[in-house]
Amino acid sequence: MQFSTLATLAYADIPQPQMSAASTLWSAANQMTIGMGIAFGAMSLQAAAWARGATGADTETVFILSDFKWAFAAAGVLTLLSLPGYWNMAHNAGDKVSGTKNKVKA
Repeated sequence: MQFSTLATLAYADIPQPQMSAASTLWSAANQMTIGMGIAFGAMSLQAAAWARGATGADTETVFILSDFKWAFAAAGVLTLLSLPGYWNMAHNAGDKVSGTKNKVKA
C-alpha cells in the first residue's frame, strides 16, 4: 500500500513540463529503495541469527522461524519510523488526483 500511495503522490502535483524528469527521478529512487529494503531484510535476518548464537563462520547459516520473525519485526519498526514524514505532509498533497478540494487552514 505504501509504495502504491507514494507512486501516486510522486506525480500528483508535478507540472506537465517536469513530468519526464519526475518520472526518471521516481524510477531511480524506487529501484534504490527496493534494493535497500532487500539489504535491510538480509541484514536483519543475519542479525537475528547472530543474536541467537549462530556464529556466521560457516558458509551455510541455517535460519529458523524465529530469525524471520525478528527480521519482519525490524522491517515493521523501520516502516513505522516513516510516519513523521507523512504527518508533516501538506494537507492538500494529492488533491489533483483525489478529486477533493481540501482547504489548508493557516
